[in-house]
Amino acid sequence: MDTHSTERGFLVGEFEDANGEVCTIQESSAARSEGLIWLGCKEIGLRKLVPYQGWSDVELENNNPNGIAHTANNRMHLTQSQVQELLPTLQYFVEHGRLPKPDEST
Repeated sequence: MDTHSTERGFLVGEFEDANGEVCTIQESSAARSEGLIWLGCKEIGLRKLVPYQGWSDVELENNNPNGIAHTANNRMHLTQSQVQELLPTLQYFVEHGRLPKPDEST
């Protein structure tokens, strides 16, 4: 994982998922009683399907002179408590290569 800091000093780790998509894990600037992270794909990868033509990328307008802008987020904003709840399931996946069934303990 490549790690660097944002302009505001928050740590960001970048890695590729199994599809080659660039993903990030980043410290959040949100001020709460517990820490938060952002986790997910760096880009949204927005695509559209045109019948009989296939898939194509969708270009979003930003900094348009008419004031039109688009934004989207596909990263999770997780608290320390939420990550703590996910860890047993993730650890089970590391050990077994699958998610636990409802009757299996993590």
